[in-house]
Amino acid sequence: MTNDTMQRYVDFICGELPEYKSVLLYRPDVLKGQSASYIPKIGPKIYERVKIEIVEKYTRSAKIKISFDNYSDESIYYMSRHKGPDILLSEINSKIEKIVNRIFIENDRKEEILKRYENYKIDLSGLMDKQFFTKDPN
Repeated sequence: MTNDTMQRYVDFICGELPEYKSVLLYRPDVLKGQSASYIPKIGPKIYERVKIEIVEKYTRSAKIKISFDNYSDESIYYMSRHKGPDILLSEINSKIEKIVNRIFIENDRKEEILKRYENYKIDLSGLMDKQFFTKDPN
């Protein structure tokens, strides 16, 4: 591939990235004194909305800025010419997910994530009680 062709490939991949993305927040390790009642595959899922901006495009990579809450991060994402668009987009999404979760953990926001999971669990159980366990008025 020539540099011009590779540049068009990077442009194409960057064009496929959404402006906003919902990133799954991993539930951190259970804090001391709390029970572990979370099964990742079937448990609740909490998301953080992330803004994605293309800062610069290079011949084989792009500098992408992600912003959420009061945090932002700029990283260079390499785009191999030997990988298809689906694989590259999946790798970029995975890297964004890891960065967002790392920032939450590094800024001591584990308890906030656990609180959000707990609130979701309470809201969901309240909905289930209302919908399935109330008597039919007829």
